Amino acid sequence: MDAIQGEISPNEQLPSNDGEQPFGDGRTYQYIEGDVRFFFQGDGHFHLEAHPTDGAPKSGLKLLVDSDEWWSEDTSPDRSSPVLLVCDVEDDSDDKKTRIEVRIYDNYDSANWMGQMEEEIADVQFNKVALPGTHDSGTFFFNKDLGAAPDSDLTGIIQNIIGGVDALADVVLGQIYERLCKCQTLTFEEQLKQGIRYYDMRIAHHEESGTYHTCHGVYCVEMSDALAQFKTFLDEHEKEIIILDFNHLYEMDGHHEKFIDMILEAFGDKVARVDKVKPASSVKVMSKSLARGQYYR
Repeated sequence: MDAIQGEISPNEQLPSNDGEQPFGDGRTYQYIEGDVRFFFQGDGHFHLEAHPTDGAPKSGLKLLVDSDEWWSEDTSPDRSSPVLLVCDVEDDSDDKKTRIEVRIYDNYDSANWMGQMEEEIADVQFNKVALPGTHDSGTFFFNKDLGAAPDSDLTGIIQNIIGGVDALADVVLGQIYERLCKCQTLTFEEQLKQGIRYYDMRIAHHEESGTYHTCHGVYCVEMSDALAQFKTFLDEHEKEIIILDFNHLYEMDGHHEKFIDMILEAFGDKVARVDKVKPASSVKVMSKSLARGQYYR
């Protein structure tokens, strides 16, 4: 559903009640209520509603107005309604105008959006489905015990000058992390629930501990914890598909096989096999290939 935007000044008349009227951006506005012969009164109001075509419960937004300002009141009966209206009201004191922007959304549950869109995307090629994704997805946490990662000369040089991983290095690298390295604030679990389905994964092997971590100048999330979050989500959301893009690997010579085994052990039959599916396979075929059951009709 498209957004409709327009302007109306306090105490001005609404568009006339003679059918649909032009109202911003070349669109039309259907007069809703009120008497066109009078100015909008201080206690006046009008009520916008969107009605899903499938007859599901309606959502609405009530806009209240007095002679000085507009404000909005969300009257949607249910946040899980398939339609959501959002209103932004902005007063411009320079031109004495009040701008109202009403946006109408298909209201999907972000944690289950692929399952809810089953009928729309089942037969679409997987590489043509728009997947929300994050850059440097695993940088929401700085592992102070490990310090600078091998993907950045800057953090490595600073740590060497300071003298290894100690309290001072933690403070300095922590400042650099907050300014340059940290690209995300949400955990993987939180990103998944927000609807993110593509993950930009940069991985470094830590020689002393033998562990694998996401990295961006510093060591971040340990991969065993990361994979556990992804696995738990997939167990609880069987119609969702995610992409883990391991596109940068550091200090991995001789460790690739162990890392691959770690991934396969974590996900088991939830990993799509290249001998069964291709990027151009449909979402339905992709889902069935994961041996999680016949979730798409």
